[in-house]
Amino acid sequence: MDELKLAIIDTPDCSVSSQFEEFDDEELHLTSFSVTDFAQAIGMLSEGDADMLAMPAELLHGKQIEMLSAGCEVVGARTPRRPNLVLVSDDKLDYQPRRGIILAESVLVRRQLRRARGGLRILSPAAFASICNQDGPEGDSLDVARWMEELRESGEIEGYITSRAVYDSIGSTARRHALLPDPKDRGGSHFLPLPYADLVILLARNRFPSSITKRVSETEGETCWHIQNQMISGLDSEMLERVGILVRHRQVRSLMKQA
Repeated sequence: MDELKLAIIDTPDCSVSSQFEEFDDEELHLTSFSVTDFAQAIGMLSEGDADMLAMPAELLHGKQIEMLSAGCEVVGARTPRRPNLVLVSDDKLDYQPRRGIILAESVLVRRQLRRARGGLRILSPAAFASICNQDGPEGDSLDVARWMEELRESGEIEGYITSRAVYDSIGSTARRHALLPDPKDRGGSHFLPLPYADLVILLARNRFPSSITKRVSETEGETCWHIQNQMISGLDSEMLERVGILVRHRQVRSLMKQA
């Protein structure tokens, strides 16, 4: 039986460890542990303290030279489970009151919301705080979501946009409405996911055995990583914030039904 020491980096928007909680392979004994940041994880890989690193793909953006310098490479990826953001509100987007306030951190999402529904005030959390003379939210996306949830509960805003992982973490009692790329109703709005949304990549030292990688990696995830890496890896952070991208495998039957 092969053994694999897997280092894991979790973020509020991408729970990597949850993908390996029920991992079951009779020919592979997997031992996982958490690490705090990319630099520490790469160091553990290069020193042999870990065999493989599973992390959100967005953390590698702009850091590929560091990875290559450490003698490591991307050897696989996992299929995104929940890449679509959600609107946390009592009402769907189409039923929001006129001039209602919706907060969204992403430039792309704010643009998509304005296009989908006019008459709303779509603001960033920082802009809302500035208008109301409040201290802006600090911390990661989980801290920002908790701050926005307090505003929603007090009635200061109608709702806000966050990831499904963050929504589950804060335990909001409000309904969630997924912003889908394929609307259920004909003529509905399309919302592209953010770059690298919920995409987990696998890093290992050069010449790592492919026989082990195949047991952990997934074909659709590898496609998602390959396409996004080719198309957007060279973009700076400002441009990346304005890009939406969706990569997935589709069966011919489902495409015919959609047509």
